[in-house]
Amino acid sequence: MSVLWKMADIEMAPKANQMLRSACPFDKMDGVLIIQEHKVCCQEFWSCESTSGYKLAPIDGGGDTLHIEEESSCCLRVCCRYTRPWASTLHEGHDNTAPLAAEYKRPFRSRVHCCKCCCLQEVETRVNGERVGTVKEQCWFCTPSFVVKDGYDAVQYKISYPTCCWGLCVNCCVHGLTGCCKHLHFQIYHPDHPHEHGRQLGSIKKIYSVDFNHEHKFAVHFPVDADHDTKTTIVGSSLLINQVFYERPMKRRHGKNGGEHQYGAV
Repeated sequence: MSVLWKMADIEMAPKANQMLRSACPFDKMDGVLIIQEHKVCCQEFWSCESTSGYKLAPIDGGGDTLHIEEESSCCLRVCCRYTRPWASTLHEGHDNTAPLAAEYKRPFRSRVHCCKCCCLQEVETRVNGERVGTVKEQCWFCTPSFVVKDGYDAVQYKISYPTCCWGLCVNCCVHGLTGCCKHLHFQIYHPDHPHEHGRQLGSIKKIYSVDFNHEHKFAVHFPVDADHDTKTTIVGSSLLINQVFYERPMKRRHGKNGGEHQYGAV
């Protein structure tokens, strides 16, 4: 166990050739499209140190402008794939040699599950070495939920599935769908009585594709009143949600065309 915790202590220091930027790359963006880059299978399995990368582009079009690089050991990926700790760096360019804009750190946590009162999921966001926000899981029963906090631990937004029954259950028919929870995505709400207001401020939506690559794609829509630090923190929440909800094995059924995926509720 001591070896595992030692491996979980991932260094967050930037490389010598990287300069931290004070300006936020998301200032003029209403949202971002995040595409997870897939490594060759043999490289993922045999390499001692393997990484995951994400390409980011403006949601309204344009080329790739940002890059996220994850650092975690091969042992952790094999033994603790869905609970592994990691450190990720956000770069203003196409690879990890570009200027560093922000850092994300996720500590080791047990699997996401209902009725947990400890060991909850979280991601910390740092800019220029200063903590500017966190995303933390709340204790939940039927509907997974997270809170977005600023650097002073003040709650800014709440992230959860669309709900019904006064926020007690997942609303499977929010998009007019019936029979199962199909293609649901997380929504961003105001923290004060979000279900009474009923107004969606933003969203973190998984994009299902039927192409050969089966890439993990996310469309992140920022709340209109979110500042640059909060936008950066929300991007970090999408990395966490991807790991604990979409990388993990879930119930899958194929549609009539053989390509449509349906995921059961967590």
